[in-house]
Amino acid sequence: DTDNELGRLAGVLNSTFARLDAAFAEQRQFTSDAAHELRTPLAILRTRIETLPDQSITKSLHHDIEGMSRVVSQLLDSAELDTFVVNPDESVDLQLVCAEVAELVAPLALAQGKTIAIGGARDPIWIRGNAEMLHRAVRNLVENAINHTPKDTAVEIELSADGFVSVLDRGQGIADAEREMIF
Repeated sequence: DTDNELGRLAGVLNSTFARLDAAFAEQRQFTSDAAHELRTPLAILRTRIETLPDQSITKSLHHDIEGMSRVVSQLLDSAELDTFVVNPDESVDLQLVCAEVAELVAPLALAQGKTIAIGGARDPIWIRGNAEMLHRAVRNLVENAINHTPKDTAVEIELSADGFVSVLDRGQGIADAEREMIF
């Protein structure tokens, strides 16, 4: 009977999809829990490093901790993104998002002997998107640029009136062999 076979197949598929959904939810929860659990030891380690008598090694250790902290933050972002729902009707001023990112990361840039600048379009640039997710994406690009550009140089956020954002720096760039993996 075709109806019974299709019904059984539908039941098996529904059961499989339910198990997959539960497994993904469990993986998201694990990722989120692991990231939260790593934040406290990193904060403690950062504090202990600040009290080391040999300050010559402190800078290098701080750099390592900041790298680990970024990975932890990315894990949390990843877990959150899996459950994030974006309203397709949401609009955001991209110029404002970029200005807020520049203001947020300016102390980081200055602490590393670098500057941050915004160029291009000055008027609001309204695009469809979620402000929080766009803020995270631009911040990630700008922080990477700050961390990989030489001292005494600028990181520039360039905006075009049609909604494109470019982050420019004077770093060595990404090796051709690695570009395909990233993009």
